[in-house]
Amino acid sequence: MSDKPELINVMQESMWGPFSDIVSLDATRPTSLEDRITRLEDEQAVRDLHSKYTYFYDEGSVDGVMQVFDKDCLVVNPRGTYVGHSAIRENYEYLISTRRYSFHTTSNVVVRISAKGDDAVMTSFLIGTNLHRPASAGAMLGTYVDRIRKTEGRWLFVERRITSNFRYWLSSYPTLDLPAPAPKPTREENTRGWLGSQWLL
Repeated sequence: MSDKPELINVMQESMWGPFSDIVSLDATRPTSLEDRITRLEDEQAVRDLHSKYTYFYDEGSVDGVMQVFDKDCLVVNPRGTYVGHSAIRENYEYLISTRRYSFHTTSNVVVRISAKGDDAVMTSFLIGTNLHRPASAGAMLGTYVDRIRKTEGRWLFVERRITSNFRYWLSSYPTLDLPAPAPKPTREENTRGWLGSQWLL
């Protein structure tokens, strides 16, 4: 793996190009135990950065989302390309304004860190469910392809490419005719208040 992974050209060729390139890279492993531990910590930090993005985005926190991006980051999504914090912030302000809340998760995450240990590439699939404004629910399947850089001890996205390959509408959950009442709770506390009843279908 090169010290500075250059994937822009292959990313422009086909959807699957960067995935096959990244997963074909051998995971570099330093020789000393101390350096190997550092490499594992860096791989986990990159995965944590990815999870931090999903939590902040689903929460609707634009400020939180912006914490994961380098100031000169490039974000590419189906609507176009956004470069730098100002443009990326406007993109997420728009996206978050179009829905009441969302849940999305990722799978098939592959991280490859450069031999020098200051750059990484990552791929993953995403599944998202959104409650839109007004109250309509939809879901989508897509992908992430990322370049991440370690600057002053922090891993940040320097390039994030997002696809939305399949979308479909969801219907609300039907009312069930249960055979018996639910058991009485020990306490009245429940999880509905975490989102607030106003957010529920």
